[in-house]
Amino acid sequence: MTTAERKDILSKLQPGSERKLITYDEKREPYDVYDIPLDALIYNPYNGRIKAITESWESRNDKLNPEVEKDVRIIEQFLWDSAEAANKQTKISIKEYGQFETGIVTQDGVIIDGNRRACILNILNREDGGDRKFKAIILKDDLRDNRKEIVALETVYQMGVDSKVDYNPIEKYLRCEELRTLGFPDEQISKMLSQSLGEITKWFDILDLMNNYLDRYGYKNLYVGLEKREGHFVDLRQYLKSYKHGVGRDYSNWRYNDNDLENLTIAYNDYTRIRMPVQNCRVIANPKKSESFFCHENIWKVFFENHINIRESIEEEELDLISEKLKDKKIDEIIYHRDDLWRSKIREDLNDNLFTQKRILEDKLKYSRPLKSLKAAKSTLGSIEVIDVSSAPDPEITILSDQMISMLEDIKHANS
Repeated sequence: MTTAERKDILSKLQPGSERKLITYDEKREPYDVYDIPLDALIYNPYNGRIKAITESWESRNDKLNPEVEKDVRIIEQFLWDSAEAANKQTKISIKEYGQFETGIVTQDGVIIDGNRRACILNILNREDGGDRKFKAIILKDDLRDNRKEIVALETVYQMGVDSKVDYNPIEKYLRCEELRTLGFPDEQISKMLSQSLGEITKWFDILDLMNNYLDRYGYKNLYVGLEKREGHFVDLRQYLKSYKHGVGRDYSNWRYNDNDLENLTIAYNDYTRIRMPVQNCRVIANPKKSESFFCHENIWKVFFENHINIRESIEEEELDLISEKLKDKKIDEIIYHRDDLWRSKIREDLNDNLFTQKRILEDKLKYSRPLKSLKAAKSTLGSIEVIDVSSAPDPEITILSDQMISMLEDIKHANS
């Protein structure tokens, strides 16, 4: 069906009794709700809910066209897989009670809000030969070829709404990048996504680290390779920021440079790839209280030299070769398989290196505590004004001073 044909069908529909209040074109007002034939609608080709898998697929295939039947089925599979458990429940609910939540479409048939529900309705109609329709309001604009406006509207009506919590965590980073690419300033992006400008800036930093990670392993634009790894990049961003500009410098005992920080990223990425839990990765880089390898030059350099030797001892098959062998598999399954092969070869040695250096670090921290405590005590004593003591003598001060002198003599004797 052409755009003109879809538009003609929608223009002839009669509204039902229901209305929905939305903000559109800077005005908040009620819109009529229509029962729309599903074949007069097309899925949103820029759907933020499935952006990671869509971009991954399109990076190795042609662009998906929601007006071509074979591409429609691919989009539907992505929509279904994006929240399979929730979709199964929604399918049962729609089959028994009908559609509850009203969608939003353009007057030329693009679904702005409700792609999953429309997908489920289409699946049900194919399964039982039904003629279910999609309940939605119709915006008075043609947007089929206006990517910028479609993305903006979908962001506001879905990703910018607090109740929309079932998005893949990676999607918000990709949507930020897409909005910026389309010309939206960061201030407007923050409003669309109901986030502070600082949070949006943070998301862009994290996406840069994610892209760096994907490029490192030959996964450019294959965002499905980031599954369940968001927390690693959130932490890594904070560590790098701290070492470059913050208190990380105070907790480190050496003069590192940008090349050292790049080495830190390499090591951290490798442990991310072998699916090391994020809490176990903190000993590599977390600057807090100097409790990581990178804070101690000698430990870090031994750790990283061992790491590189382990890394260089492993040969890895190129993604294209594995893809050819597993050409019937989905791209996320191929990436998981390749990562798993690499992990099986390298994990034991990486773990041995990490836990060996962790024990050395723990010993060093254990034996450095007396010195830290003495430095802290000296600093505290230095803040006492002797003139204040002499102006108001207190017998208890003499008793405490004698006790401290005795303790210091014991410590001095033990250190000798």
